[in-house]
Amino acid sequence: MTEFIVGHYGRFDRLAAKTVIAARQVHPGISLLLLLPYHPAECPVELPAGFDGIYYPPGMESVPHKFSIARANRYALDHADCLIACVLHPASNAQKLVEYARRRERRGLLSVALLSLEQNPPSCSLPPTVFCGRMDAIFFSEVHRMIVYRENALSPEVINQIRTAVGWSKFSAVQLERAIRTTAYSIAAYQNDQPVGMARLVGDGIYYLLCDVAVVPSFQGKGVGGELVRRTIAHARQALADGERCTIVLVSAGGKEPFYESFGFSSIPNDRAGHGMQLSVTP
Repeated sequence: MTEFIVGHYGRFDRLAAKTVIAARQVHPGISLLLLLPYHPAECPVELPAGFDGIYYPPGMESVPHKFSIARANRYALDHADCLIACVLHPASNAQKLVEYARRRERRGLLSVALLSLEQNPPSCSLPPTVFCGRMDAIFFSEVHRMIVYRENALSPEVINQIRTAVGWSKFSAVQLERAIRTTAYSIAAYQNDQPVGMARLVGDGIYYLLCDVAVVPSFQGKGVGGELVRRTIAHARQALADGERCTIVLVSAGGKEPFYESFGFSSIPNDRAGHGMQLSVTP
């Protein structure tokens, strides 16, 4: 197991996270992601120490709050290869989810490790002393197929890798390092620790440029680009105090205008602005 997704609402979640963080001392390749049932723009959460990123399942915006945690858990379960669970109460949501997991296990879609309070089963290598006390929660591991979003972690290598995948020209590492240092916000999408999309926001808090919005061809049309743009806009909005405002501008690829209009962008020229203009500068 190399990639773990853990919630943050229960004691078992906290203990599971501590176990994964401790396991890094022996297995440094392990990554730990925080599962969010509510959109980070609506319910901001500071990433706890030891976590590598957050995971917010797509399509959750339309889910009523009272169902959000259960729906997020179900989505994670549908995209995980293994579930490690500890259930105390037979009528709990955790028990219902484990029953669902068992049905997937019988179909060969999932491996389930159900832990007792006294000791962990032979198939689980986690320390048994971690699983004591009152716990009624779950966490997921070895997640393939899931899209993970990492904020402000772009590197020149990742940017050029994605640019190459979408047919854009590369920039030098030195120039990209300067660009990253002056970036107000960046976000990248990963699957199996491989970058599949990115977006950057450059600006001064009043005017921003949304740039480098790119998704590798095999992941286009799957909601990745939309999530990148949503999170970028959310960052700009969260930085505003009451009574403040800002403007985000972008240069759309040909034919992609409706995509950006779905987020509230307006095509120009319009009744407020003339044509947008650009200038390419070389030495």
